[in-house]
Amino acid sequence: MRRSLLTDLSSALIALILALTIWVVAMREQNPIVEDHFPQAIPIEVKNKGEDLLILGGFEEEVTLLIRAPQRMWGDLEAENFYAYVDLADSGVGPHEVPVEVEHPETVRVIEKSPDVVSIALDKVAQKWFRVGVNILGDVPVGYRYGVPVVTPSQVAVSGPQSLVDQVEVVVIDLQLRGEKATMGKPLEPGPQNKIGGTVSGVEITPSQVMVQLPIEQESGYRDVSVKVVTEGTVASGYWISDIRVDPSTVTVYGHPQRVSELLGFVETGPVDVEGVNANLTRSVTLVLPEDISLLGVGRVLVRISVSPVLGGQTIRVSPTLQGLAPGLEATVWPETVEVILAGPLADLSALQAEDVQVLLDLLDLGPGTYKISPQVVKPDSLEVQSMVPDQLEVVITEL
Repeated sequence: MRRSLLTDLSSALIALILALTIWVVAMREQNPIVEDHFPQAIPIEVKNKGEDLLILGGFEEEVTLLIRAPQRMWGDLEAENFYAYVDLADSGVGPHEVPVEVEHPETVRVIEKSPDVVSIALDKVAQKWFRVGVNILGDVPVGYRYGVPVVTPSQVAVSGPQSLVDQVEVVVIDLQLRGEKATMGKPLEPGPQNKIGGTVSGVEITPSQVMVQLPIEQESGYRDVSVKVVTEGTVASGYWISDIRVDPSTVTVYGHPQRVSELLGFVETGPVDVEGVNANLTRSVTLVLPEDISLLGVGRVLVRISVSPVLGGQTIRVSPTLQGLAPGLEATVWPETVEVILAGPLADLSALQAEDVQVLLDLLDLGPGTYKISPQVVKPDSLEVQSMVPDQLEVVITEL
């Protein structure tokens, strides 16, 4: 009886095992295990890095996986189902070989990781303060000089890995000059350099930009003056001078400071003969310089005179009107008159009165000093300004 019962139990167990085996085989045939590379790279996260440490030079930040998973599961797998990381607990300054760990769903088996180990170098976080130096490249024109550059703020912080911060010897700015004649100011990015002048990469500068101001002024005995074209003769009957241009319109002269300061703010050209002219003309002419005054550069200018049929044109000589001069100041203008060449309907030109045209000089907010100012012409709306000679006036403002 007992033997018979044991025999029946054994038969039942064998039958159950066979059934399970058949079921497993059937399930595998319906949903086989597939081994393949997962199509997406998994980002590697860094865990437990000391707050006072930095990673030098980066590392392989993604891992590719060879996995096994049921066929039906492959369509549902996404990168978010995997979590790859390296654990830097107890890792100090220096190089380290750290294994890549991957957490994944229970039904997935990771067969291979690439990389399996990553190389990570750690360094201490460091910060140093440096005064910003300025390298001035290029130069100002002859007759000008620049002063000491001013940097705001004057100091910056250099931060990053200790080994790189220790390489920084100076922090400098390259300021390029391209013939500027006035004080310049601009924001620029300072750069960290090592002992031999090479750039140190991998560090951060705070603030990333500073304001650099370089004072530029004209030297004593030098002066920029306007060029006034002088013509002689009369153009052909039925024609008029519709425009006069000179290149350059401003030149630099030099000499004894006292003699230079006595100039009236302009120099004249030699006379340009326009007698009987009925077409545009271009002439290279010399400048008439006072005694003991010299010209910086070539001593000739190019004068272009436009001659047009008389459709309506008129030249008005006007004394400039000053506007905006602050109380307690007085201003002297050179030259004292300006020639304004107007064009428009003959009837309007015939009716034009001297007071209908004004040449305004805006002196608002200007203190004592010498200025070159381009005037503004106020005229009847029907008339157009063809040109103005000179196109810049020198204004000297002094205290009463």
